[in-house]
Formats: sequence, structure tokens, C-alpha cells
Amino acid sequence: MTPNPRNKPSVTPKNNLTNACHLRSAIIASLLIALSVAHDILLINIDLMRAALPLFLLALFNTLHYWKLRKERSISSNLLVAQLALDILLLTISFYFSGGPSNPFISFYLIPLTISATLLSPAFTGIATLTTFIAYTCLLIYAPQPTQMLMQHQHGGQSNQFNIHLIGMWINFALSASLITYFIIRLNIEISLRDHAISNYKQKLTQGEQVFGLATLATGAAHEISTPLSTIAVTIGDLLQAPNTNGIKDDLVVIEGQIKECKAILSQLTAEAGQQRAGYQRPAKDSFTYLQHLINRLKIMRPLCTATLKSKNTATLTNKPKLLISPAPTIDQAIINLINNACDASPNFVELQYFIIETELIVEISDKGPGIDPNVLEHIGEPYISSGKEHGLGLGLFLANSTFELFGGSLSLHNKDEGGTLTRISLPLNSIT
Repeated sequence: MTPNPRNKPSVTPKNNLTNACHLRSAIIASLLIALSVAHDILLINIDLMRAALPLFLLALFNTLHYWKLRKERSISSNLLVAQLALDILLLTISFYFSGGPSNPFISFYLIPLTISATLLSPAFTGIATLTTFIAYTCLLIYAPQPTQMLMQHQHGGQSNQFNIHLIGMWINFALSASLITYFIIRLNIEISLRDHAISNYKQKLTQGEQVFGLATLATGAAHEISTPLSTIAVTIGDLLQAPNTNGIKDDLVVIEGQIKECKAILSQLTAEAGQQRAGYQRPAKDSFTYLQHLINRLKIMRPLCTATLKSKNTATLTNKPKLLISPAPTIDQAIINLINNACDASPNFVELQYFIIETELIVEISDKGPGIDPNVLEHIGEPYISSGKEHGLGLGLFLANSTFELFGGSLSLHNKDEGGTLTRISLPLNSIT
């Protein structure tokens, strides 16, 4: 059970738009300088005004975006989409009046595509790539060539060679655009998966630190509790032997049994901790015997618990009731805690079903209680988030979930359609056998 990440405002779209504006400024300056050199120094006959006008419009829009970035704290990513679409349109118009495919700066088409592939969705990047390819093709077919180039390449094979060169540039652009788009998108996917894995690792690390802190407190509490339990046990023993307590003797016997169970649990925890350090292996049991033992342990603490156990047999499941398992003591505690929660919610009906499917042991705990509020259910498993139990601290489910995840398992809670809660535990067999 992994808590859902909470949405937090991000400044990433604003940073992306800022960087895109800086890059656009460099493109505009480069193209304006190139047009000026081509027209005034190289004396190439191009329509300077019509070629420069789209760039001035692009500069105007860029200035407006700079102003917007300074005024607003959060920027929608849709604004970056609109900017890139405008870049492709105005660059196409400028290239049309400045030589079309023979313009050496036509490779600037790749810059909006690279930005899109890096920062935006694959769907928009695909559309932008197709649009740019169509624009380049239209320039190749319809854009007027400067008269100097027509004069230089109008005779014989030179004209054909120049056309072949332009077609080669067109093919090169198509391949470059496709490869850049594909590999950047793939790289972004890999980065996203890596970031997700890192985020999950950090979350589990944080949970581990929280569990360690709680374990440290529990160790200290267990040491402190042992003394008053011993005092209470001695007092109950004296009361049972007193002649004037016959009317409450049955209650005293129940209390004595509860105290013995508490002391047994503390002794077991201490003993098994030492045995684990020495490489001790717990006795293995089949799944039914193991789960029934946990129910019996719970019934000692609360005799009125109605929990029952049965094996779930269906044609689609691989049932192996005699498979021997030996889970860690922490798993015992986690499952008992979940059964206890079900008994709190539904004192008259709690049912456990278990089955083995492929390589996992599945345990389902059903009750007929009121269920869990959907708003609370979304955050179940986080520390100090209670399932709704009165006087609950919100730690039981967190510790159970952390325990199962430590052994590669999982915990999930669901509200049943007919009412009540279904708690589903999944444990890999290789971690409990």
C-alpha cells in the first residue's frame, strides 16, 4: 500500500518557458544577422522585408512572454505549446522569402522539435514533427529561389546536382528530426522511470526510519511494561487466594490470562530477537495451522473474537494448503493486528480466507463493519492516519504495511459492495518459507 503522492505546485513550466524564450531570442538574432549579411554583403537577391517581418513578430511575442513571466508566478504548459507552434509557423514564413530549402539556417527547425521532445508530451511532439516535415516539403516545392542561385545552377547537370543536394538535405532533415524526437522521448521515459524509482526508494527509506524509531520506542516501552505487569500478576494471584473475592473470581481469572499473554508476548519477542541474531529458524507450519495459531493468539487477548478461517478453493487458483511456511515474528504481529482491527469493526463476523497463487500467499480478511471513508482510504498506510477505529493512533496499518513491504509483500484495503471491508495481504513465498 503506497500512499498517493500529493500534488504540489511546480515552477517547472515557468522555467521551461523562460529557457525557451532565451533560446528564441538567440534564434531571432542569428536569423536577422544572417539575412542582413546575405542581402547587404553577399548581395543575394532575397525579399528582406518579408523575410524579416515574421522574425520581428516573433520577437514581439517573445517580449510579451518575457513580460508575462515577470508578472505571473505560475505558467501553464499550454503556453509553451502555443509558443512552439508559433515558432514553426513564423520560421516557415521567413524561410519562404529567404531561399526556402537552400537557406543554410533551415536546420533551425530542429530546435522547436528538440524543445518539444524534451519538455512536452510525445503526442504533441509527434504532431510538431509531422507539421515541420510538411512545412519543409512545401518549402522544397513552392519556395522561390534567389535569382543568383538560379543563374548559377541553370545550366546542364549543375542544376540537377543542386536539386539533388536540396533533396538530400530534405531527406537528412526528415531522418534527423525523426531520430532526435524518438531518442529524446525514449530518454525522457527512462528518466521518468528512474525518478519514480528514486522517489519510491526515498519513500521506503523514510518509512524505514519511522519504523526504526517506533521500534526503538517499543523496545524501551516493553522493558518498562514488564515491571508493572509482574506487579499486577502478583496482585491478581493474591486476590485469587483471598476468601472475599469469590464474586469476581471469574473476572480475575480472565485478567490473569491476559497478563500471562502479555508477558508471553514480551518474552517471545526478546527470545526470538536473540534467536534471529544466532541464525535460529522458526518451526515451519502449513498455511492453515499458521493462520489458525494467529487467530488463537488473538482470542486469548479478546475471547469474544469471532474470527474463523477457511481455505479458498477455486479452479483458477493453485491451492497448496500443505506448503510449509515460517514467517518472521513481525509478520505474525502485523496479521494479528489486522484481524484485531476487523474484530473492532465487526465483532460478530470476521472471516479469513487464504490461498496460494503462483508464488504468493494471499490472505483475505473480511468483516461486515461500516467500511472506511473513501477520503481516509486514499491515505491509509501513512503514519498517524487511522482507519476510523475509536482511540486509534493511526500506526497499526502503517506498521503492518511497512512490515509486508519489507518482505516484498503488499497490503490493500477495499470497501465491499455489500458492506464491510476486505483487507488483502500478499506475501511472496520465498520470503516466508
